[in-house]
Amino acid sequence: MKIVIECASAIAANRLMNQIVEDVKNEELTTWSYKKSRNNNDIIFHNRPQFVNEDDKNVIFVVTTDNNAVVLETSYWRGKPEPSRERNALHTGRLMEVILGQEYSGSFMIFEAVS
Repeated sequence: MKIVIECASAIAANRLMNQIVEDVKNEELTTWSYKKSRNNNDIIFHNRPQFVNEDDKNVIFVVTTDNNAVVLETSYWRGKPEPSRERNALHTGRLMEVILGQEYSGSFMIFEAVS
C-alpha cells in the first residue's frame, strides 16, 4: 500500500518530499517520527511510544520520489511481523489525514492511496 502525491514536476516533487520529511523531523506532523534507514532511505512512522513497540502496529513509510510524484510506501521493521492489510490501511489513512491537514495543497495535483 502506498500514498502517491503527484506534482507538476520532478523538482516540485523533490521539494515536497523534503518539506514533508523536515516537518516530521520538526514535529509539525504530530505523532510521526523520522529515521534514516541503513539503505539511506527516509522513513517516517508513528512515534515509538505510540506504535513501534507493539509488534502488530509495525507500519513504516519509506519516502521517495518517482518522476513527478512523492511516494510514501508502507513497509515494516526488520525482525518484526508483517502488519495486516487492515493495519497498513489504518496507518495509510492516518498519514493521509495528517498530510492533508498541512498546507501542502498548492504543491500537488493528485493525492491518492494505492493498494
